[in-house]
Amino acid sequence: MSDESPFADRVVAVWARDPAQGGVLEGVHIQHLGARAFLVGKLADEGRGPDPRAGATFWFAVDDVLMLTVYPDVQSARAAFAAQGKQAIQDGPKPSRWQWRS
Repeated sequence: MSDESPFADRVVAVWARDPAQGGVLEGVHIQHLGARAFLVGKLADEGRGPDPRAGATFWFAVDDVLMLTVYPDVQSARAAFAAQGKQAIQDGPKPSRWQWRS
């Protein structure tokens, strides 16, 4: 098994199941604890305002991860999130796909 992380020198946006939901991590690697694998990294400062958790080490169970987006650096991740937020505002709320029955 290689010790090199596939996320070396990258920033990873993690989307996970509730209650964790996810975060943007730096220095991500895979760590095993017992029989479970975890994505482990330091929470990045997303630039959305002060976050006392920035710099703290977070562990996300791999089997709870829904999606990963890998960025070259924190600035690129911030730019992507800012663009996504602007697009959501321009597009307005999405209509519900819930089928109401009478």
